[in-house]
Amino acid sequence: MSFDKRKLKRELKRPVDQLRAALLYPFEIYWKYAHDRDFRTNIRMTNGEQPVDRKVAIYLIYQPKKLAESTLVTCEHLQRHGYAVLLVSNTALSEESKQRLKPVIWKIMERPNFGYDFGGYRDGVRFIQDSDLSLDAMVILNDSMWWPVFENDTTLARMERSQHDLMGMIIRPFGKRRKAMAERPQHLQSYFYWFNAKAISSKAFRDFWDRYLPSSFKYNAIRRGELKFTEAMKSGGLSIGTLIRFDDFFDALRQKPSDYLNKLLGYAAYKNAAQTEQSHALQDAATKDDVWRENVFEFINHVEATSEFHMSFQVNCMDLLGLNHTKRSSGEPKDSPHHVARDQFLKAVENADLPGPIPLVLAEIEERHRIGAQAVGR
Repeated sequence: MSFDKRKLKRELKRPVDQLRAALLYPFEIYWKYAHDRDFRTNIRMTNGEQPVDRKVAIYLIYQPKKLAESTLVTCEHLQRHGYAVLLVSNTALSEESKQRLKPVIWKIMERPNFGYDFGGYRDGVRFIQDSDLSLDAMVILNDSMWWPVFENDTTLARMERSQHDLMGMIIRPFGKRRKAMAERPQHLQSYFYWFNAKAISSKAFRDFWDRYLPSSFKYNAIRRGELKFTEAMKSGGLSIGTLIRFDDFFDALRQKPSDYLNKLLGYAAYKNAAQTEQSHALQDAATKDDVWRENVFEFINHVEATSEFHMSFQVNCMDLLGLNHTKRSSGEPKDSPHHVARDQFLKAVENADLPGPIPLVLAEIEERHRIGAQAVGR
């Protein structure tokens, strides 16, 4: 299916989703009430072996088939950086999986698969608040990404050194607002949030989770959760920051020689055939002079204006900005941005233009890439 057809399909589906969202609203009010009423009987808590102190991570997973090895990698990474992990699972875990998790986590919460990620985030936040902990920092993340991909990750250290109350990996949309996204507010992508003590104790943070109406209808879940959360925190007086910014990426590229820019063009994941053809024309140019460089920079700006730059230029964001995650995705055709970006990542690793990833993580990325459109879940 071409990009234009996928876009048309989304546009035709939108009014149906809006109608369904309105019809579900009164039922969702009751379902929230019933979930909260039966919360203690509907969840199952298991103690891990790690103590809790001043930093906590709520790690939401949905792995109905088996526990991914990369989940242990992520938990170990958080634990090494002082974050006690509350692992929230939106499905039951086997006893074997729980035994494997216990050495690297604080607690496991198994809950009904109600409300997608933000529903699980909300239950994790409620449990932390009920535990009456005094925290310096909190991470909320999910398993829709592999993180970290490489050793020596600096993500948490950089966020902790920031002057912001709330940090994310990526803010979307960034830079020029894309037409298709015009109705969406600027928001941090919801697969990773970091909060300082001010944010955790703020009225804005407490009120958002108290008032949040979970939904198992994805249209509602995204709009009430990911699209509203950043604005609610900003309106509450919290400062918002992000690690991966296009301006930083562009400035770093300005300092690179032409052969680096030419290699970037080859590793990029383009949104359509026209961009691919333009990239090939630039790569095939006989002369890589200053005029060529400016044409490359103009082209990069064009790609950023029509796509997510961290996905289109994932290899070079990893190289230049310390990007240390890559998204999982399910049911993807081979021309999808996720699949193409992953293919380019694996080529860069094979060519030693990126360092070797953590072996367990690399094995999962290769397997997901191999099964491609057959992949389901996370």
